[in-house]
Amino acid sequence: MESIRKYWVPVFNLLEDSINVTVTNLKWVKAVKGNKDDTKGSKWIGNLFRLGLVPGDFIPYKAIRIMREYTRYRFKLVSCKSSEKNRFQNVFIVCNVALDAVVSDMFGKSALSITDYLINSDSFDPQLCVSFLRSSLKKKADEVIESLKAIK
Repeated sequence: MESIRKYWVPVFNLLEDSINVTVTNLKWVKAVKGNKDDTKGSKWIGNLFRLGLVPGDFIPYKAIRIMREYTRYRFKLVSCKSSEKNRFQNVFIVCNVALDAVVSDMFGKSALSITDYLINSDSFDPQLCVSFLRSSLKKKADEVIESLKAIK
C-alpha cells in the first residue's frame, strides 16, 4: 500500500490484524522507473514489492500509534491553552490595566476574583477589590489598586 497523506491509515487499521500489510513511501515508488497511472498503479506497486524493489515503512504497533495520537493532541491543547492565556493578558495591557505587573499569576484565585469583579460590575470599588486578595497579595493591596487605576 502506498502511503499518501493519511488516507492509508483507516485501511491499515482494518487490515493489520488479519493480514500482513506493508506500507511504502511514495518516494520509493516514484524512484523506480515504470508505468505510473492510476489503473495499473496497485498492480505495479505489488510487482515492485514482490521483486524487493520497494522497502516497507516502519509502522509502530497499534498501542504506540494510539499513544502518539493522544500525546500529540494533548500537546496541541496545551499550546492552545497557553495562547489563550496570553490573549487574556493582552486584553489587560490594551486596557492599560497593569495587574499582571503586581500579581505573579494572572490565573490565581486573587487575580481571577478581581477579574470576575471587573467584568461583572458596573462600578469600581477599590475596597471590594482589596477584599478579594489572598495571602501575600494582601501586603500589596496599594499596588493592586494602583495597577487598576485605568478602571476608575
